[in-house]
Amino acid sequence: MTEPESRPVAAVSPASLLAADGTTHSLGATCSIGRHASNTISIQGAKVSRQHCHVYAVGNQYQLVDNRSTNGTYVNGRRITTPVSLRNGDRIDVGEHHFQFRQIDGTPETVDDLETSFGNTMEAIRREACWFLVADVMNSTQLAQDLGEETFSRAMSQWFRECRVIIEARAGEINKATGDGLFAVWRGDDPALPGQVESALRAIEDMRRRSAFAFRFVAHYGMAAIGGSATLGEEALAGPEVHFVFRSEKLADALGQTFLVSRPAVEELGWLTTALSLGRHPLKGFNGDFEFYTHPLS
Repeated sequence: MTEPESRPVAAVSPASLLAADGTTHSLGATCSIGRHASNTISIQGAKVSRQHCHVYAVGNQYQLVDNRSTNGTYVNGRRITTPVSLRNGDRIDVGEHHFQFRQIDGTPETVDDLETSFGNTMEAIRREACWFLVADVMNSTQLAQDLGEETFSRAMSQWFRECRVIIEARAGEINKATGDGLFAVWRGDDPALPGQVESALRAIEDMRRRSAFAFRFVAHYGMAAIGGSATLGEEALAGPEVHFVFRSEKLADALGQTFLVSRPAVEELGWLTTALSLGRHPLKGFNGDFEFYTHPLS
């Protein structure tokens, strides 16, 4: 199959973190915060971990990810347990340190604006066909201990950047980034999308074979409810198919597979004669068994 032409990764709006002492830290593609001197923003404090948290550029937004820190990372007074998309004016607390996220992109900031935004969001929710991809680095906790937090953090940032380039160059987008994985999506029913997704899967498999990290990835096709989020400032994906792909990643782990693909995705990709069946398996939270496959991707 002919590789699609690469397109430039969309530029993110300029953003920064304003510290309590008035220092402004400009944000690039990724920014690490923690006690170790290797961090982009190195801060000290009894409640600050060596590699406390990361801020990543995802599309035209920034997401904040806590790196399993001992004392947690807080946004607007709430401890985060999953990646959070940042909005202009958000307060970030890292131990004894406080930052304000700044990104001037027209995001509403007043209570009235937020209420209007929420109302518009509720009206805009829709169902759309989607391709889903979950990628997860294996044994990340042990890797961080073996490599050291500094080396592991740099390597994870590079891994994420490579994945993002592959996905966004083939019409996809990263919806969520975690400390050791990502969730990507291709939206719509464009006839060209299966070819784009297949190209991305083959490129990710090539990356996996030469990567210093062992990681697995899972692909699925289905419908999702899509709409904006007034609290996170992003288009959120919801519905059973989203849960399905994350449960599928857990199954891939249990089966010892580095690549797992669902039956609907196999059918849409036209792989029924080339994919290797792994049989039918139950998924937690879903009724019945589901057929899964793998593919050599060579």
